[in-house]
Amino acid sequence: MSEEWRRKKFYGPRVLIPVDEVLDSAFGDCLVCLTGGQLNLVRNLLEYATRRTTFVSEYHPQFYMTPTTEEWDALQAVVAELERNLMNCDQFTADIAEILAWLRSQGSLSAGPFTADEAEAFPYDDVVGDDELTPAEAAACAVAQLWFEWGYQVITEHVLPATRFGFDYLVPAVTAFIVGAIGGPPAVLGVYVVAELIQELLEVLYDGAETNLVNWMTTNKQDIVCSLYPQLWAGGDASAIWAVTKAAIITPAEDISAGDKLILSLFMGSWAGSNALRAFNAATEWATSNVIADYCDACDVIYDLDWDYVFPPCPGDDWVLGSEKSLCTDGYPNVWGVGGYAKTINLEGLAGQTWDITLYAKFKSDTVGNGSRCGTLYLEAWTGSWTSALSLPLISGGAGVWVEAEAYRLAYSPAWTLWRLYLYPYGAGTSGQCVLQRGRMGADNV
Repeated sequence: MSEEWRRKKFYGPRVLIPVDEVLDSAFGDCLVCLTGGQLNLVRNLLEYATRRTTFVSEYHPQFYMTPTTEEWDALQAVVAELERNLMNCDQFTADIAEILAWLRSQGSLSAGPFTADEAEAFPYDDVVGDDELTPAEAAACAVAQLWFEWGYQVITEHVLPATRFGFDYLVPAVTAFIVGAIGGPPAVLGVYVVAELIQELLEVLYDGAETNLVNWMTTNKQDIVCSLYPQLWAGGDASAIWAVTKAAIITPAEDISAGDKLILSLFMGSWAGSNALRAFNAATEWATSNVIADYCDACDVIYDLDWDYVFPPCPGDDWVLGSEKSLCTDGYPNVWGVGGYAKTINLEGLAGQTWDITLYAKFKSDTVGNGSRCGTLYLEAWTGSWTSALSLPLISGGAGVWVEAEAYRLAYSPAWTLWRLYLYPYGAGTSGQCVLQRGRMGADNV
C-alpha cells in the first residue's frame, strides 16, 4: 500500500513535533505546577496534538512523513492521557493521602515498631512539647543557645537528610539524639504532627538538596538566640516565646522557602525550647559542650522595664492605627502624610522612680530618600493631654532600607502613670513614607 498520503510539505508557520520525542522521550516523569491561565494555554495548544500533520516521523529535504497508523494510535493515547491529567489532580492527591495514612498506621517514621524510648518521645497523637520556661537570669543565655542548637542539630543531621533519602529512620535517629542530649524524659512530639509536616513538604515539592536552610540558620544564629534570650529571662510558655521569635525573624525571612519555615516552626519551635531547658537542667555533656560563655553580651540590653513590640502581626493587640493614612502593609504599621499615625494602647509605669530611658525603632521608608526624615517615634505621658517625654527622629537610610535608631533620656523622674508610644510621619507624603518593624522603650532604675 502506498505511503504517499503520509508525505507533507514544509510550511513556515507550522510547528512540528518529532514522533520519537513523544513516544521515546529522554525525560523521566515529573510534577509540574501550573497557574489557571497556564493550564488553559496548554489545553488550547493540545488542539494541535490532534492533527496528524503536527508530528514528524521522518524528515526529508523537501518534505516530511507524518506518523504511521501505529505511531498515530500511540500518540493519541499519550494526548488522551495528558488531557485527563490536565482535568484534575485526583490521582496525585490520592497518592499523598495514601502516604499519610501509611505513615500513621505503620508508625512509619521508623523502620519498624517503636521502641520504648521512641514511643516516649514520639507518641501517637498531635501534641507538641510546650513547657513553661522560667530559667534563672544567669541561665537564660545558655538555654537560648541550647534551644537554637537543638533545632539546628536535629534539622541538619536528621530532618534534611530524611527529606532527601526517606523518612523511615527519622524517629530512631532523633530518639538516639534525644537520649544522648537529655538522658531523661523528653518533651514529646506527636507522630501525627510530624506526618502532617511530611505531607505539607510533599505538597510544596520540597527539595532538601536545594535548600539554603543550613546557611541561613548559621548566619542568623545570633539574631535567633538574642531574640530568645530576653524572653527566657522574663519567662513564659515555650510556644509564646517562639511565636515572638518566629514573627520577628522566621516569617519575614526572604531567603528561605515556605518548606524551610515549616521545618523551623516544628523542629526549632516550642519542642526544641522545652527540651533545651531539660538538657540544661540535666547538665548533660551535650548541654555543657554547646554553650559559649558571654555569647549574649552582643544581644540587646535587658531593661528593668521593657515595652517591646515586634511586627508582624499588625496592628496587634497593643497598637491602633489612626486614619486612612495609617495601614498595615505586609504586616507592618505604615503611616504617611498629615493625620497618619500608629500608637500603643495606654501603658502604665515609670511614676515615682528615677530612670535611664532608651527609645528604639527599627524602620524603613519606601519613599523618602537617604538622610531625610520620614517620621518620629515618641514616648508620651498623659499630663491632662498627651505630652512628649522623649522623641526619636526616624532618618531614612534610602528607599526600602531598614534602619535602627535610638534616643536616650537619663536620670528622668516622671510623676505620671499613663504612657504610650506614638509613631507619626514627618510632613506630607505617600503610602510607605514611614514603616515600623520594631518599637521599644527600655528603662533602667538609677
